[in-house]
Amino acid sequence: MGVIVFSFYCTAKVYAIEWKNVLILNSYNEGLEWTRNIEKGIYSVLKDEYEINLFHEYMDTKNLDDEKYLNMLNKLYEKKYSNKKLDLVICCDNDALNFIVNSKKDFLKKPPVVFCGINEFENSMIKNRSNCTGVVEKIDIEATVDGIFKLQPKTKNIIVITDSSTTGRKSEEMARNAISKYKNIKKVYFYRDITENELYKNINNFKDNTVLLDIGQFKGENGTMLPFSKTNYVLNRCKLPVYVCWRFLLDDNIIGGKVISGYTQGTLAGKISMRVLKGVDIKQIPIIKQCPSRYIFNYEELIKHGIKMSNIPADATIINKPSSFYENNKIFILSTGGVILILLLSIIILFMNIKRRVQSEKQLMDNYKQLTNVYEEVFEKEEQLKINYGELKKSQEKLRKSREKYKLAIEGANDAIWEWDVKKDTFFVSEKWTNITGYKLKDSCYIKNRNFFKQIVVKQDYHILMKKIKNILRGKSIYLDVDCEIKDSLNHKKWITVKGKALKDKKGNTIKIAGSITDITERKKSNKKIEFLAYNDILTGLPNRIAFLKTAYKKIEEVKLHNKIGAMIFIDIDNFKNVNDTLGHDYGNELLKEVSKRISDVLSDNEIFYRLSGDEFLILQCGCNEVNYINKIADMVLGTFNKSFNIGNEYIYTSASMGISLFPKDNVSQSILLKNADIAMYKAKELGKNKYLFYDISMSEDIIRKTQLEEGLRYAIDRNELKLVYQPQVDAINGNIKGGEVLLRWISPKFGFVSPSEFIPVAEKSGLINSIGKWVLKKACLKNKQWLQKYNNKVTVSVNVSVIQLQQEEFLQDLKNILNETKLPSETLELEITESVMMDCDKEILDKLNDIKKLGVKIALDDFGTGYSSLSYLRMLPINKVKLDKAFIDRIHMNKSDRFIVENIIHLAHGIGFNVIAEGVELKEQLQILNEGKCDEIQGYYFSKPVTEEEFDKLLKNKYIIR
Repeated sequence: MGVIVFSFYCTAKVYAIEWKNVLILNSYNEGLEWTRNIEKGIYSVLKDEYEINLFHEYMDTKNLDDEKYLNMLNKLYEKKYSNKKLDLVICCDNDALNFIVNSKKDFLKKPPVVFCGINEFENSMIKNRSNCTGVVEKIDIEATVDGIFKLQPKTKNIIVITDSSTTGRKSEEMARNAISKYKNIKKVYFYRDITENELYKNINNFKDNTVLLDIGQFKGENGTMLPFSKTNYVLNRCKLPVYVCWRFLLDDNIIGGKVISGYTQGTLAGKISMRVLKGVDIKQIPIIKQCPSRYIFNYEELIKHGIKMSNIPADATIINKPSSFYENNKIFILSTGGVILILLLSIIILFMNIKRRVQSEKQLMDNYKQLTNVYEEVFEKEEQLKINYGELKKSQEKLRKSREKYKLAIEGANDAIWEWDVKKDTFFVSEKWTNITGYKLKDSCYIKNRNFFKQIVVKQDYHILMKKIKNILRGKSIYLDVDCEIKDSLNHKKWITVKGKALKDKKGNTIKIAGSITDITERKKSNKKIEFLAYNDILTGLPNRIAFLKTAYKKIEEVKLHNKIGAMIFIDIDNFKNVNDTLGHDYGNELLKEVSKRISDVLSDNEIFYRLSGDEFLILQCGCNEVNYINKIADMVLGTFNKSFNIGNEYIYTSASMGISLFPKDNVSQSILLKNADIAMYKAKELGKNKYLFYDISMSEDIIRKTQLEEGLRYAIDRNELKLVYQPQVDAINGNIKGGEVLLRWISPKFGFVSPSEFIPVAEKSGLINSIGKWVLKKACLKNKQWLQKYNNKVTVSVNVSVIQLQQEEFLQDLKNILNETKLPSETLELEITESVMMDCDKEILDKLNDIKKLGVKIALDDFGTGYSSLSYLRMLPINKVKLDKAFIDRIHMNKSDRFIVENIIHLAHGIGFNVIAEGVELKEQLQILNEGKCDEIQGYYFSKPVTEEEFDKLLKNKYIIR
């Protein structure tokens, strides 16, 4: 039996050079340094890596950006590029990105888009375009402010240049927040849309410990905004230390800051572009939202303003620093050193040459002696030839053994080896084939059957395999690599990889195909398991968020096609955090598994149940005839929570809140439907939990309203929209004015009068309550100090304080600072806190209240009796006064029970040592009862409604109110 030995030869793949067309679309003209730097950054990456045709366009929107001009650009670019296949578009700055995203031209819509230099980026700016990614431009104002106080810690005044653009207002807000951390600041001046002349007129009187921070554009004398390229001319004659956040503004008269550069933006965009051009799917490349920035400072300005080098951050870069002697004379020093080195080398070479000549003479003498020995060696060579003959025989034996080893290698390999002789139509396969498939070979390994694979490979894969083999026979390819499903001798499904390579004759005809067969069954099983983990939740086994995103669109389209009703039911377990906090995360995980099992049991095959994250689940109802059916599903899901969950040794009682959005009624976008269901779920929680609500457009309107109110509140103080009114608090017996409660009013040009019950919760949720509360406290203290000086009559102003304010670390220090600044006696200030605050307060807040009382400031408990009042608990609290809620006062003249309760509360409060004030008193009968009960003070419309500062001033002048 003959053995055919075959070899594999690797041939180098040769690729044709593929030229790529890349359009760089700049928002501004090429004269702007920022634009030039971005292009330099892009070019530094692309110049050597690929064969690229670069096309540059400059929209020049700083000078002209109306619709007519943009339409003209659209037509121009269409004429220039519609006949070119653009492989990539790089957008520089916002206008270029908006132009591309809004373009309806195919040549601009199809290619992937990489953007850079984008301010105030939001996903809506790219309108859900999946072929779009890039770099966001975000200046690091907070780090620059931190740098100011590192370099100049004695800074007392900061002048901030900003503008009224959307970006400018956001930057101004970031600057306010960053500067507010530093309590030693005396004054911060924000100049918005200021001209050069106005600036220097305002800052000429500033001297030491004042710096200027530029984060916006200046206004020209003609009323238009100056481009950033002109900023340096404006700041050139500023004698104050100047800090900036952009690298291109760092000029001779600027100290520096934590700056971003156009070059860095361009470099990052260039690197992303390289990945896209090399074949990486642009959808897999995330948007870079944190643009790298670094500290850069001007050495000459640091010295000029006496800044210590030890104050400079360790990672900072210093520019314009004087060079050392070596740096100034580097070429001369290196040239001189080079000449000296060459002279030394020449000396060494001459020395070596002399030495070599001496050695050559000695070698000649030695060669002469060796020549005499040649004749003797000739006789020795004959003997050596005999020895070589013996070694040749040994080599032949080694060759025989090597052939045997090759045969053993084939037999010992894990893969089966196969060969098809195309001319003879014979097929050889090694015995490893039996180990893989279980089919036994006949005595000869050569099979007279050209359709060997047809016997074992399943039909669909066999057609693919034969198509590949035919391509090899036709000369279209020389390699074979196909995964095939087979049935082994026991009829079990297995997977193999068939690999091979063609052997051709001199004419290029395929004469043999040979290769290997590998069992890849385990690899296929592993891949299937990985795919399962990618689309399913590990804890519950339910499909996950990725699976939802993959399948939802198709299901929504099917519901539309068949004119059915579908729904997304968003489920959130109520108070799930309490389970984790009290019993631990292991119990929480087991609860999630039990919940998923119960809900799965009540669903049909027409609903898909997902676990999105944490304790959030989603049911996708894939089509029904009426909404009532969806109500039934929601009721069944709520019903699964009626019984407790037995987890370990614990019985856990919980419920769920659900939000439902219908499609196609509400929308057909899966992201919008999910968002709507989420909104409805949170609305259900607000209304008491353990229920479900269908999404309604008013829910979104409520969120939009709150968002608009929050935006308006951010600037309400600066726009002088907030006002304070005062409601007198009088002695119950003689009507003397003892004080006044400070109430906040917001009159907005956009919203009109906004009720405190509407905007205060928005302020608390957004955190704006801290800045607003501080403003109210300071303004009230200033006004009371003026009244004290004017009338020499100590009255108490009572200011409401929320728990959010008390939780702020700096609240106590802010209070001390306000009292010091206003010089108001602390005993004339009273802070009102709600009863719910007292019930939830922890040790930290309790300590803070004690510290406040030590300052001499009074503390009153507002709305007493509406919550979880406990007089025994109140004894431990540092309060001076309790305030009876209006709900008790309204009926005391008609209801004996209410009167009894009020009189006993007054009696008990006096027993503990508290004063009592009743609010909401509107009738004489109510006043008489409160007087009989010995109530200390009265507040309400019977004496006065809340009045302006001017009206309250008149009341204080009279000192009492008679009714």
